[in-house]
Amino acid sequence: MFHSSMRARYVVCAIVAAAMVVVPARASGGGFPAARAVAAPTVKDFMRVLDAQIQRVKPRDVFRRTIVFSDVRADAPEGNVYPFTVTAAVHDYNPGWPPSHYFGKTCITRIVGIRSNMRRDRIGEWIVEMQVKMPEPVCTNNPTEGKSAFPLDSLRGMRVGTSAPLPERMTKKQVNVNLRLGEYACTYSGGGLASKYRFRLNRDKTYTDIEGTRGGTYVFELLAGTLMFHGGFLDSMGGKSVENQSVFQISPALTCAPWG
Repeated sequence: MFHSSMRARYVVCAIVAAAMVVVPARASGGGFPAARAVAAPTVKDFMRVLDAQIQRVKPRDVFRRTIVFSDVRADAPEGNVYPFTVTAAVHDYNPGWPPSHYFGKTCITRIVGIRSNMRRDRIGEWIVEMQVKMPEPVCTNNPTEGKSAFPLDSLRGMRVGTSAPLPERMTKKQVNVNLRLGEYACTYSGGGLASKYRFRLNRDKTYTDIEGTRGGTYVFELLAGTLMFHGGFLDSMGGKSVENQSVFQISPALTCAPWG
């Protein structure tokens, strides 16, 4: 009796389990639908992703990094991995500190015929994996203020993403829009003046103290509303949420604004 009862329960469970199996619907042609293929990345997709990855590891002392692609070829896919062979140049420019007669340096890293694999990461974003380590850069001191030792125009090729040239209207007609140039002063949350944090923003993307003897460079991101200092006595400091009146906070206790 006991064994018969257990056998009956087993048969009922098997019938229920079979009924729960979901059978995919047949396609109109009578067969089952095929899995959707993932579109292969284009050469421009590859350049855009690699440009972004190289920009993200830009050293802090590099004022401007530009990647120029001279040749990119797509090789035969290997499953979900898409190989490319790339030749490019990475142009790193540092303007130095001209008041001290140091005009910075320019470094060139040449990527010649390096094989790289492009694939999706765990969240479905494209990434590029280079098969060899990036070559060492060749650096040369700039000859004079504002002039690169390796002029960017001498590198032939295509620039995409962050490295793409800005439209003329952004580089000539709207320089430092919404960011006031000139003297700034910072005050503590209690209202006191922080005298050691007085500085001057110049049109050539440099900043100095009020005496004009110390300083470095700054980067203002219009869309992000951020201002960051590089080099000098404000190195690695900066502010977020720069308002139209050019007011920003270096820290929760320190607010900077145009002075005078």
